[in-house]
Amino acid sequence: MEESSSNIVRDNIIILLDVAIQNLEVFIKASQQKVPTIYSVNVEGNHLTPGRSHTFPFLHAFLPKYQKENRFKHQAIKQIIFSSIEVLQKHSRLLLKLKRGNTEEQQWAKHGLDVINAYNALLIKSRKPPESFTEKLKNSFYSYTGISLITAELKKNWIEIPSEIFMRFDSFGDHEGKTMEKIATELRKGKLVEFSKTERDIFCMRAITLAEKSKLPPELSVDLNTLMRSTPITALETEGDSTSSVISMVQMLTPFPGEVITVRGQFKRDETSHVPSVPDPKSFRVSTIVTQTGFPHPSQYTGWALSNVVIPQNPLRMDLLSHFQTIVKIKKQVATDLLPGERLNLKAKELLILKKEVFDENSEGFIRQHEELSNAILKAAPYKSLKDKSSQEKIDTFYALLKTHPTPFDFISQTHQMINKFFIDYPHEKLVQEWHSHQNPDLHEGDPKDRFRATSELLQRALELACEEVTIQLKQPQTKIEEATLNFIFLQGRILGQAASSLFLQHFSEKIGFAPPLLKHFELMIQTCSIRQVLAFQRELDFVLTPNKQEMKSQHKQNLERLIKEDIAIFQEDPDFEEPTLKIAHELERYYNSRYNYQLNLPKKK
Repeated sequence: MEESSSNIVRDNIIILLDVAIQNLEVFIKASQQKVPTIYSVNVEGNHLTPGRSHTFPFLHAFLPKYQKENRFKHQAIKQIIFSSIEVLQKHSRLLLKLKRGNTEEQQWAKHGLDVINAYNALLIKSRKPPESFTEKLKNSFYSYTGISLITAELKKNWIEIPSEIFMRFDSFGDHEGKTMEKIATELRKGKLVEFSKTERDIFCMRAITLAEKSKLPPELSVDLNTLMRSTPITALETEGDSTSSVISMVQMLTPFPGEVITVRGQFKRDETSHVPSVPDPKSFRVSTIVTQTGFPHPSQYTGWALSNVVIPQNPLRMDLLSHFQTIVKIKKQVATDLLPGERLNLKAKELLILKKEVFDENSEGFIRQHEELSNAILKAAPYKSLKDKSSQEKIDTFYALLKTHPTPFDFISQTHQMINKFFIDYPHEKLVQEWHSHQNPDLHEGDPKDRFRATSELLQRALELACEEVTIQLKQPQTKIEEATLNFIFLQGRILGQAASSLFLQHFSEKIGFAPPLLKHFELMIQTCSIRQVLAFQRELDFVLTPNKQEMKSQHKQNLERLIKEDIAIFQEDPDFEEPTLKIAHELERYYNSRYNYQLNLPKKK
């Protein structure tokens, strides 16, 4: 029954997508006419159909009798186009998924994506200034009389299909997904074994040779050489008998946030042979995936940062978000510039090394600031059920032990990244998967209250699973600092995860279709911090590198101290500190409320 319901949901969405594609096709063809006006299309319910393009209806533009009718038609056309755009953006993942389906699905999806590209090309063309005085006069006439087909408002509505900014490299041209799938299979079926020094040396030598022969960017090849000597290798026995076996060696290298280099290779062991271990040349692979979002990793901010997903992902009407648009543009540009070979990649790596040195050299003061920030977050959090008498002790213990750590900046950055991974990224990904899988009818059917409840329950369950995972880790034997860190992750993670879940409910309200929650002030502060972290990251990447390292360290130290101090002021609600990005959080709040009210007032589809 559940499978049948999910199929019905999926089929209904495909029907909506098909109608949206047809509407855009009619609009595009009408816009390509010599005289594109509202008379070039007809409105039939929620559909656009080709209309007349004769000249005599122009007289209607001057007759009061028809002016009201024209306004209604103009509004209807605009509403159909906006609705079609929203459907395409809302369900774009299904369109991309069908592109990899059977032949019929591939053709249909390709046609849909071609229509989207044609619509975007039309908008680009319409934004260009008129080529002649006659064309300028004609456009002015259409606008003045209200019969222009492409209005200024429509020109702002670009259809954006969500996509990641990434690069892939493989020493044998394999798709990264296939390589990772092979590794995952080996990890599942293999048992851990020890490897010899000879096997390690051959493993490293072959990987470096492959990297040099492949199209791997030079900066990644350098990182590979350096990291292979300091990063642990996992060796697994994947097949064998009493005298022989196959050993798979895997190494995951992370030279920089967003960059993952995977090295793998196999050795055939035979106790009866005079050469006990022989490498299998065909099994060696060096593959890399680089994914950038334009949002800072904790190590790229102050050692503490939220997750990229706290920033709204692809609002359906970006044209209504004048301030937030700027943040999206900054993120995209930074993400592109951070890719290997681009203008900010090497600079960002230098700045990260510099920041680590500055933090570790002044760790006592920075750790004290971080502790103050954690206390400010704990005190400001409105979730009483997530705090108890031991909360303060957990923070005190974690930071007391952090002071003794040899590399405190790396450790605190990794700790906050673990909080993001378990309590923010995981619930968000579960919601995204559930929404786009169409396996949960509760997210697509019923009234808005039912959809809100289903979405909220899904997020809460994901948070519970994250808590269970950390609890399982706590029950295992731990060192003092490991136990203190897990307790800190559990405390801080539940607080930030709860705030992030409220923000996810807000972000998904226009897509799933329910009233956005009334955000608590603390949740607005979390949204504000995520936005300011984007801007701070951009400003840091504009930092001018000079030969005077001490001067750069001094500037970096001042910048780090200022950023943490301002974060503390946000959560302490310091009256002397005014955070400019708060207006963007308020803009988003107004936007999602207005979107729900707009959807409520839409005429029912026939």
